[in-house]
Amino acid sequence: MIGRTIPHDKVLEKMGQGGQDSRLDRRVALKNFPQHLSERAKLRLRRILFSMTLIWLSLVAGMGTAIAQDEGTPRRRAVRLDLGFGQSPPGSHVSIPIILTLPRGVKIGSATNEITFPTQLLSFQEARKGLAAEVVEAEVTTEVKQNDQDPESSILKVTIKGKAGMAIPRGVLVDLVFNISEQAQLGETIVLKNSASAVSSDDPPQPIDPVTGNDGEIVIDETAIVFACFFYMH
Repeated sequence: MIGRTIPHDKVLEKMGQGGQDSRLDRRVALKNFPQHLSERAKLRLRRILFSMTLIWLSLVAGMGTAIAQDEGTPRRRAVRLDLGFGQSPPGSHVSIPIILTLPRGVKIGSATNEITFPTQLLSFQEARKGLAAEVVEAEVTTEVKQNDQDPESSILKVTIKGKAGMAIPRGVLVDLVFNISEQAQLGETIVLKNSASAVSSDDPPQPIDPVTGNDGEIVIDETAIVFACFFYMH
């Protein structure tokens, strides 16, 4: 692979692996899956890396500019309330994080996710506060209601509200715990449809726009995945 361009990153040498982005003119890290891995294993690794990337981005997103150019018109970068990825076998529980990413200068006092999930395969158990919610002593409330447009699914409404006058920081807000039905089939992927909104920490609060967020995924597999993060400080 040395010397190849994939598709705009030129592989320089094997370190590990590495390359140079021809558009940004800087060195980048490339992940190349071993050829012996099955397509299922590759898909699993991609999803793990995606969830880890979401968490990492939530910690550094505020370092960039809060203004983007769109056809010559300045616009604010979106607040993101993303759902993560989980993997567990039938009959077990799985945790799905809600991850907040904030542009610089944006402060939110309350965030809401409405998550649609299939009731035949999943049942909601609880919401556990993440570090970002803990540090501002946020109140987390949940409500499950029937989806009027689809009787085979329910809508979980999760609201995270910071203590009066305190803005919610970026990071993992909550971990949503679901039980997986015994009827779930190995290899099946359950999609959690996500709709997000937020209001500012101003007095009075103002709606924030735009707010967006990725859907979540639960992969039914015999092997459960547990994420752990380690931070070295000196």
